[in-house]
Amino acid sequence: MRIKNREIRRRRHRKEEAIKSAIKEAIAASKKGPAKSAAAAEPKPAPKKKVEPKPAPKKKTAATAEKPVKRAAPKKNTKKTVPKETALAEAEAVTEPSA
Repeated sequence: MRIKNREIRRRRHRKEEAIKSAIKEAIAASKKGPAKSAAAAEPKPAPKKKVEPKPAPKKKTAATAEKPVKRAAPKKNTKKTVPKETALAEAEAVTEPSA
């Protein structure tokens, strides 16, 4: 599945925010003192996202597998062919009045 640019930007932004907050926490812990900073440095378990199971792809039944593939009918040539003599006569008739 294609990941859109918006999704990529959102993920990147969340990572950056997490890094910034971790740095702020580390600075705050170091200001409090070494005893408290050791406890604060303990990694917290990340909250797990609830992942919904994807629906299983539908299997093709015998009835659907046997159906022939419908294709578009070939387009018929709709252009009307004009005989050469009449085309030349029309071209001459068009050029004569303007001359």
